[in-house]
Amino acid sequence: MKSYYRLISFEFESKALTLMLDFMEENSWKTNAVNKEETYEALEDLIPKPIFDTIFDKYTVKNSNDDLYTYDERNVCRRLAEVLLASSPVNDFDRFMEAWKLAIPESKLFFN
Repeated sequence: MKSYYRLISFEFESKALTLMLDFMEENSWKTNAVNKEETYEALEDLIPKPIFDTIFDKYTVKNSNDDLYTYDERNVCRRLAEVLLASSPVNDFDRFMEAWKLAIPESKLFFN
């Protein structure tokens, strides 16, 4: 059996994560109550299964007492900050922080 190593581009990974977060928001899920299968079913036409699994596993942690997942706040916030910085690398701190707060999911503000 041959294995392949694939790199996921920054842009595709960022878009996929955004789609996953948008789906969570549309369903009014909390960041600690994310259903992996429902998320994949909603996005399967946009994200191939192996890539979905890789990205989902990178940004979530399985809850110990149920079949739901929790988004890893640190990783999600870091990626969203990288997206903002890539789109506008020269920005003053206050404007960046305002844009960053708008970019994170509302269901639970990741930074209080």
